[in-house]
Amino acid sequence: MSYLKYDAREFQRLLGNMEIEEEAKITNQVILDDTSVTVLPMAAGLGGTGNRTLQQKAEERDRVERFVEEYRGKSVMIFTDGSVNSEYSAVGSK
Repeated sequence: MSYLKYDAREFQRLLGNMEIEEEAKITNQVILDDTSVTVLPMAAGLGGTGNRTLQQKAEERDRVERFVEEYRGKSVMIFTDGSVNSEYSAVGSK
C-alpha cells in the first residue's frame, strides 16, 4: 500500500498537481432521453402469419427489403419475431 501511495503521489506531480474528478455516471435513461423509438409493422394489411398467400408473403419481403435498403447506414435497426416471456419483452430481438 505504501508503494501505491508513493506511486500515486508521483503520478499526481507528473500531472502538475491536477485534481482528478470522478467520472459522471451515465444511465440508460439519460442515453435514451433524446431517442425516438418507433415500431413499424411491416406486414400490416397482409393478413395473419398463418394464412398469407404467396403473393402477400412476397409483398411483405419486398417491403422489408425496401425499408432496409432505404435506411441502411442511417439508423439503428432492431428486428424481432415478437417473442416475449414473463420476465422480459422482445426476447427475440436481434
